[in-house]
Amino acid sequence: MQAFQTLCASRPHRRFARIVAIATFADRLASVRDAPEGWLPPAERTRLSEAMLAISQELAFSAPLPVCADEPEWNVHAAVGALAAGLGEALMTQRCRRRHEAETSRSAWDELGRAWRGGYGLAAGLGGRFLKSAGEEGLSGPKSP
Repeated sequence: MQAFQTLCASRPHRRFARIVAIATFADRLASVRDAPEGWLPPAERTRLSEAMLAISQELAFSAPLPVCADEPEWNVHAAVGALAAGLGEALMTQRCRRRHEAETSRSAWDELGRAWRGGYGLAAGLGGRFLKSAGEEGLSGPKSP
């Protein structure tokens, strides 16, 4: 985690998405199989909370969401909600990364060439359709019977 934080600090012009930590196999730490979604008996909740705190301290990060993804699923909806909440920020991060990679990997001439090839391909496709339909009708218009 420290390497990631160092990377973030070394690139202040870049955007980094929020990391959502998820701890799977919560059923091995506490008996979550029979518990309703998001609820645990106090003893099990304490054991699971202590484990999440230990993971958090080990990684120097926020506490992960405990999840059991095997049937029957437990607390998966909370994880999906946390991931969905960060989706907008993740998309902005991806756009930022692509924008910065484009600045270093392609020149304006490369982009202009791509635009020209795309426009030429579009014109050739549409022009081919036009010529095909004109050839069937003839250049002077539709043929009379």
